[in-house]
Amino acid sequence: MWKLFYMLYVLSRMSQNTLPQEKSPPSFNSQAKLFFTESLKQCIGQTVTIFVIGGGYGGSGYTGILMDVKEEYIALYINPMTLAEIPISKIACFSHNLL
Repeated sequence: MWKLFYMLYVLSRMSQNTLPQEKSPPSFNSQAKLFFTESLKQCIGQTVTIFVIGGGYGGSGYTGILMDVKEEYIALYINPMTLAEIPISKIACFSHNLL
């Protein structure tokens, strides 16, 4: 089921050509960001848990399948037909299982 949703997501991104842009904090090291982004790309298709900076629902973390990693955000498939786009600059903790 998630593979079909992923294909629809990729096709919609290809047709839109518009990506959400969020500025990184000035103190965020670009080399560290690149390394972190490359590490995230290795986990595409795996179940991960993401904790973000902030309160509310995000404080308890988002668990789902990592669908896509872009320069400024990640896409996380949470429930059927629910996709969360989380800015990389707001990620406080990233957890995955490698068996």
